[in-house]
This record gives sequence, structure tokens and C-alpha cells, in this order.
Amino acid sequence: MRSRLVSFQNNVIKKYTPNPLGYAYYSHFLWKKYVDRSFRTADPFTLIEVDPACVDNRDKNGYDKWKNMGEVRDGDWQTKPLIDHIKYRSIFRRFNSDIPWEDTELYQRALAKIDNKEAYWNACRTIDDINVRTKEVEDLYDRIRTEGFKSQEEIHEKTVREILLSPLFDRSKTDISVSIDQHGNILFIDGTHRLAIANALELEVVPVRVVVRHERWQEIRNELRRASSLSELSDRSQTHIDHPDVRSVLSERIQDDIQ
Repeated sequence: MRSRLVSFQNNVIKKYTPNPLGYAYYSHFLWKKYVDRSFRTADPFTLIEVDPACVDNRDKNGYDKWKNMGEVRDGDWQTKPLIDHIKYRSIFRRFNSDIPWEDTELYQRALAKIDNKEAYWNACRTIDDINVRTKEVEDLYDRIRTEGFKSQEEIHEKTVREILLSPLFDRSKTDISVSIDQHGNILFIDGTHRLAIANALELEVVPVRVVVRHERWQEIRNELRRASSLSELSDRSQTHIDHPDVRSVLSERIQDDIQ
């Protein structure tokens, strides 16, 4: 009887019941958009294609890939070179320079954490856990190398919004998540393994999900959305006409002018 109940839970309830966490994140976004007027919001599900080599700085503002989705923030944003991030640096070197896992800083730090009875690198607590984790990353590398870099939309054949509101939602599985600062620089938030692998493979373009935009950058997007011709644009906006985050908001008239 118990085995039937477990089977029912795994095959029916989990398969067809949306993850409540996804609904909570989506409801929080709607609250910010329609209720709390202290927030400005933008499209939280935008996927844009960028050169992964251009995502070379890490956002240090503490933005969360789901909790902060769609927010427009002002202020002086803090950044840090992505190569200083031990996880990114180790995974990149593993695949770019064929360094054994055991010789990477990430692996050595994971061992040290385990010796101190601490969990690290996706909750690894034993050497076996670490080796399972490295195997998972190796498999991810092989899939991207042989099948190409796929977005979550391509993998599940659903939009990001549909995934968020479905049983498929898993907050740990996401596209590369980024923010965009006032100058249009694309800053890394999450998706370390995928971005490191993309750069190790020297891919020319990958899909990323924009989580947070700077207020001044959003002003440029708004201007570009409203304009019907290039002559209406400010000099500042014209310098960003080819930015991947504004291509989708350009009017057909402007797109024709560019071509």
C-alpha cells in the first residue's frame, strides 16, 4: 500500500501539481508591479542572446535570480571581476585547460569544507558527493558541447513564465541570469556552471535571462520603445541601438531605418 502511495505522489502529484514556490515568486512580482508603487518593473522573463565573453563582471548587489525578477533599481551598483569567483574560475580552467578536478581550487575548497563538517558546492558533505557533483558538471559540458547551448525554454518547450507556474519549476535550474547596469553592461548573477562552460567552449552567443535593470538603463529602453524613427532618439540612446536588450523593443520603423 505504501509503495502505491509513493508511486502516486511521484507520478501524479509531483508531475501535475505546480511548485508553490514558483507561484510565490510570480505573485511577488505582480505585487511589485501593481500594488507597491515604490517599485518600478520591467519584463521579468526576457531572454536575450549575448556573447558570453562579454559577461565578465559579477553583480555584487545581492540580487536573487527569482526574488528580484523584473525589478528596476537605481543607485551606484557594485561589481567584481567574474574571474575572481572561485567556482567560475575553477570550472573554466577545468574545461579550458583540461586541469583535473582534484587540482582545481573549487575541489580543494570543497574538501576543506567537508573536513570542517560544512556543506559546500550544492550541499556536498562527503567526497562521494563531490565526485557525483563533478560527474554532473562533466555531463553538462558534454551535452552543451555535442548538442549546443539550450535555454530552459528550448529544453522544456515552455516559456519561462510557464515553467515558473508548472511542476517543472526548480529554482536551482535556470538560464544564466544577469542584471544590466546604467551603461548597458551585462553583469552576472547566477548560472556559473553554464557560463564557465560556454566561455571554455568559446561559444559566440548564449541566451541569458535579465533579472534586474538599472533605472537609467530602463529609461533608454523606454525611449527606444516610444520612438518611431531614429531622428527622435537622444544621442545616448542611439549609442545603444544595437544592444541585445533593446532590439526587441524597437519599433518596426526604427528597425527598417537601421537595416
